[in-house]
Amino acid sequence: MTGSQGQELDLNGFIIVFTSNISKEDYKKRISPELRSRFDYKCMFTLLGNEDKMKYVEFRANSIARKLNPNAGGGGTSDAADER
Repeated sequence: MTGSQGQELDLNGFIIVFTSNISKEDYKKRISPELRSRFDYKCMFTLLGNEDKMKYVEFRANSIARKLNPNAGGGGTSDAADER
């Protein structure tokens, strides 16, 4: 690949993620065949439902709580060990 300033770039071993808000129906209309032929893998994501959102919020909240209080999960040191 050639960069904007004319330098050659070796992109072997890189993963490039292309995202858009184009619907499945508009994909072929809006993305040229030349660009589409360069994609090795295409996938569509569905919107998260309320249950999935709540699971994510709970997971993140628990993760933050563990960082703020590492002893709460039983994986930390005891007070007796700290006094030694």
